[in-house]
Amino acid sequence: MLSIIIVNYNSTCALKDCLKSIVEKKPEQTFEIIIIDNGSKMTFGNVIKEFEKLLNIRLILNRKNLGYAKAVNQGIRIARGEYILIINPDILITNEAIEKMIDFLDKNEKIGVIAPQLLNFDNSIQYSCFRFPRFLTPFIRRSFLKNTSFGKREIQRYLMIDFDHRVIKEVDWVLGAAMMTKKSVIEKIGLLDERFFLYFEDVDLCRRIHCQGLKIIYFPESKFFHQYTRHSADKGWFSFLFNKYFWFHTISCIKYFQKWQKIKS
Repeated sequence: MLSIIIVNYNSTCALKDCLKSIVEKKPEQTFEIIIIDNGSKMTFGNVIKEFEKLLNIRLILNRKNLGYAKAVNQGIRIARGEYILIINPDILITNEAIEKMIDFLDKNEKIGVIAPQLLNFDNSIQYSCFRFPRFLTPFIRRSFLKNTSFGKREIQRYLMIDFDHRVIKEVDWVLGAAMMTKKSVIEKIGLLDERFFLYFEDVDLCRRIHCQGLKIIYFPESKFFHQYTRHSADKGWFSFLFNKYFWFHTISCIKYFQKWQKIKS
């Protein structure tokens, strides 16, 4: 059985499109959908009513936003499936994408996480697999340093620009917008680290999986569409100061490097 976990926060329209894609490209595997609403101000009851007769939906309603990692963990705890697919509500699945990932996962017991290729709606490829960030990487991406030769080399390293994104590859980490694992892997390494309210929980999870000798696989044989929105776009430092997502990212970044520096020590 497959458990599809979706965390919703004020994403009613995107969630509707996501569920519609699951109905249209319904996996062959028996599956359930666990939707965790993180205290949305937008009502989405009509969306659930529209799909609850077509899909096996289980719903968790949080009174407030508990953070992404904590919400995903709520879903994992009640998941009945052997396989767990975590997706954002702005994901659209495609034909046989889920089946291909499950098949590849089953044939390779050393895989901890497998992730599809993410596409923009114009079919261009999104960067969704990465090398682990260095301490200065986030700062470089948001400062004038990104235009220096050093900064450009670091961004190219981090984004794996040297890599052909059309081939299957073992990578450091994959974007948490769409990733599949087995419940047995989660039982081995633990749930997502709830210290990360938003951002870096996926980097941390993949790093912990590596520490257990398991692999992170970027799998472009499966493709999902992703309506990607940059909450912290390149608008300069002054704009960042008033962007709550920038602060979520910064705080999680600090927590991530503090955690892994202690582990190294």
